[in-house]
Amino acid sequence: MSGKAIASIHYVISYLRDHSMDTIEFSTTSEYDLNKTLPTIDNLKNETWYVHYIPIKYRNGQTHKDEVFIRNKDQLELIFKPGWFYFMLIVLVIGYLINPKVYHNK
Repeated sequence: MSGKAIASIHYVISYLRDHSMDTIEFSTTSEYDLNKTLPTIDNLKNETWYVHYIPIKYRNGQTHKDEVFIRNKDQLELIFKPGWFYFMLIVLVIGYLINPKVYHNK
């Protein structure tokens, strides 16, 4: 026996959205073992979750108007991290230095 288990915890969150109460359900799945034990019910109830959504006054022109993000941090992470931009820029510069004929069609 490995002493490990996977637990799926189902949450129901109530929050104020555009001046009216709304609820959302979501689940998390985590691995637990003898060192990292399953949290107690009191710990789960005291856990803080942050709900991020687009307010109704800013929904014009948005593609995902009703999308809701639930995180245990108050800030959303960037989807497109700046590191990838710099990586691609370096790749293009190196490509230009190796073979500038490709970039200059004469």
